[in-house]
Amino acid sequence: MQIVESLWSLWPFFFDGLLEVVRRERPDILIVDFVTRAGLDVAEIERIPAIINNPDLLTTVSMAYLPPAYDVPLPYTGHSIHHLPWHTPWSYPLLRWVSGRLVDLTVGRRLNQLRASRGLGKLSINCAWAKHTVMVNSAFGLEYPRPLPPNIVMVGPMLPPVVEPLTNEVNDWLSDGSPVVYVNLGTIAIATSNQIAACTTHLLMHPFEFGGFCDRQCSSCCLHQ
Repeated sequence: MQIVESLWSLWPFFFDGLLEVVRRERPDILIVDFVTRAGLDVAEIERIPAIINNPDLLTTVSMAYLPPAYDVPLPYTGHSIHHLPWHTPWSYPLLRWVSGRLVDLTVGRRLNQLRASRGLGKLSINCAWAKHTVMVNSAFGLEYPRPLPPNIVMVGPMLPPVVEPLTNEVNDWLSDGSPVVYVNLGTIAIATSNQIAACTTHLLMHPFEFGGFCDRQCSSCCLHQ
């Protein structure tokens, strides 16, 4: 919530600054990053089409907006698609509804206060992306298969057309040393201590240069030189 609040504190500066530029340049379309809500609000007030770019997973899309998928675990529950709780058919609709209401009453309320300060009407933040094409830079290889609204398009990773060559130092390190394995669980996956221990044990059994795990719940890394 601290991250979200810091973004809201910047909203007036983003909105006013972008509105000035848009009114001067008059673009035909805006490509807006998914956390820059002010960009969508400027597009709305100036009646300019906007496309949202989401360089993240589908977990950033409101579960209240995505079509129900009872065979896919809800985000942040720690459940696997292979081990869903027995009560999922009953708890899923309730948790989906509650999560939408909580988002509306917290993040949504703050957004509507900001929008009102610039003469914009109220909206439901759960459906705030419904009128825009949303490009999701994730891919189904990283996601559980699930139904999506027609405006959400899985475009895959946005890779640069030209990749800078590696330095001689890095090339020497890769060619002369042991094979390198980099494991990053990001900020979405929640690994248990048993899972981390099992992965570490198996990686250390092989001649890899293993740098360790990066996980939001790990206070330290397991290092191997």
